[in-house]
Amino acid sequence: MYRLWCASRQQYTFIKSVLDAGADGIIVPQVRTVREVRQIVCDCRYPPLCQRGYGPRVTSNYGRNGGVDYIAQANLEVFVSVQIETTEALAALDKILAVSGEVGRVVAPGRRRFRLSGHSHGSDYGVDS
Repeated sequence: MYRLWCASRQQYTFIKSVLDAGADGIIVPQVRTVREVRQIVCDCRYPPLCQRGYGPRVTSNYGRNGGVDYIAQANLEVFVSVQIETTEALAALDKILAVSGEVGRVVAPGRRRFRLSGHSHGSDYGVDS
């Protein structure tokens, strides 16, 4: 069983804290640009691939299983997914799909359709009224 966390914010400290606490991956809703996607991917991976600071607690068995081997394994196994829900992200879809290091992308048609119709609060099921 995987422990995924839906990130309510696209902030490094939030994403790092969630992963350090034991989440196997994150899902970030409402990305808008390729730059945001690249930053999210980089926030989830340790050097030399990216910039995530080293400080795993639960995931490294409180430091007992840390070090270079842990970092290499964590970089391979972390799951990162973004949700394409905005017109801006949809327009940049080809570039977002080309971002390396990302595992999943979800186009949320119900939410996107609701937002594109001019409504500010959407239905997850795309119910038209």
